[in-house]
Parts: sequence; C-alpha cells; structure tokens
Amino acid sequence: MRARTLLLGLVIAGAVLSTTGCAAATAKAGSGVAREDLPPIQQSLEQRSALADDSVTRGEYTSAFSRYRDCLKDDGFEVVSIKERGNLIEYSVPADAVSTGSDDRCYLSEFAEIDQRWQLAHEDESFTTKMYQACLNASGVPASESATEVWAQLEANGLDEKSCLAYAEDVQ
Repeated sequence: MRARTLLLGLVIAGAVLSTTGCAAATAKAGSGVAREDLPPIQQSLEQRSALADDSVTRGEYTSAFSRYRDCLKDDGFEVVSIKERGNLIEYSVPADAVSTGSDDRCYLSEFAEIDQRWQLAHEDESFTTKMYQACLNASGVPASESATEVWAQLEANGLDEKSCLAYAEDVQ
C-alpha cells in the first residue's frame, strides 16, 4: 500500500509538472508572467545534434528554420514574408504567436542557438555590414571587410545606423 501511495504521488507530481510546462508555453504577454519566471525551454534533439560539432552548416540553418516554422504551424500560426537576404532568412510572425508564447517556445527549442551561431559566423557578409560598407565608401572612407572594424569606422567618422539607411537600396 505504501509503495502504491508513493507511485500515485509520483504520477500526480508528473502530471502537475507536465501541465505546468504546457501553461508556461502559452503564458500571455501582460499576464504578469515573465519568460525568466517560467521553466526553461529545452532545445530539441535536432538543434542539440546540429550544435554538437560547434559549427553550423547552411543545411543545418535552413533545417532549423523549417522546424521552427513547422512548430509555429502546429500551434496555428503562419510564418510570413519569408525571404533570403544575403545569407540570412528574414521572416515575420503574427503578434499573437508572440503574445501566446508560441514564438518564444518554438524559436528557443528549434532555431535560436543555430540562428545566433550562423549570424555570428557570417557577420562580415551580412546585409547590415554591406550597407555600412557602402555608407563608408560613399563618405570617402575605404570600408574594412570585418564587421567589427566597419562598426569602429562608423563611430570614428561620426556615422550611425540612421545616416547609413539610405544605402540599403545599394545592397543586394
């Protein structure tokens, strides 16, 4: 009887924890629940596997985005305005996907770290870096190839993001 009570207690505790996880994934913005107050969102097996070798391939990046998009679709949301700009996938998600927590849950579990690593590994080739390079060159400053150096050049020459936005059209 005692073992049965312990087993029943474990089953109830498991049910409570699994229900809490579901509630956490759907916490609404403005509900007084902050992301840091909720249980951590675990990376999917696929994301962990892709990150195991400390490098992200283009295939891993696009597969992770597809899993993220499918996760949102499973929650009833559609990722829209998907386009590739340079080496990045740009997209938009409905505000409801954000306010319900679906975007956060799907992004963190399927795409977040892969996306971050991909962007950092390719920052010198990014659209933003190319735009800043065009801005510097037009201002008579030979632009560096390195994103970090380009940012330093902008600051040293009194240029900022706003002043360089006009050069976005010059970048493919």
